[in-house]
Amino acid sequence: MNSKCFQIAVLSLCGVAVICAVLLGRWSDPLVDFLAPDALTVYSIDYRDAAPGDSDGGTERFHGFAILGKVEILDVERRNAILSSLRNGIHNGDGRMKKCFFPRHAIRAIQDENSVECLVCFECGQMKIWSTGPSISTLPVILEQTSSDPQKVFDETLRSAGIPIARYLAME
Repeated sequence: MNSKCFQIAVLSLCGVAVICAVLLGRWSDPLVDFLAPDALTVYSIDYRDAAPGDSDGGTERFHGFAILGKVEILDVERRNAILSSLRNGIHNGDGRMKKCFFPRHAIRAIQDENSVECLVCFECGQMKIWSTGPSISTLPVILEQTSSDPQKVFDETLRSAGIPIARYLAME
């Protein structure tokens, strides 16, 4: 390979590396647009009852899954703590996701005119994210991974509001 071709190849690889680094940095926190949400709702989801749409014969749904209950988090510090726990779960995940996706938890956060909705399966570590935030609104849905660490915060939030939580499939 002559030196001109080698230089072009090296520069091309450097360009690809820079683009990847920028994109990875941009996507490394899918909640970046929601650091201090104006509103936050935590949902208990029944993964065993899934159907398309957001309602079905009177059953309220979250991206197709039946909602067992929901609680709006009015306390600003509590909202920030819940999102912080989820953000830490994303960053502390080991990168491996099982394939079950039996979501039992969800959140909807609103900040300014933007919203983010996360459907979470702590059993397999998968999370689906829909956002209108400026940083990630170009994709209709993002598949992310999380550790099970935030589950305790989500469960405590729902239980303290008297909301039931669906049992894991492995527990049935």
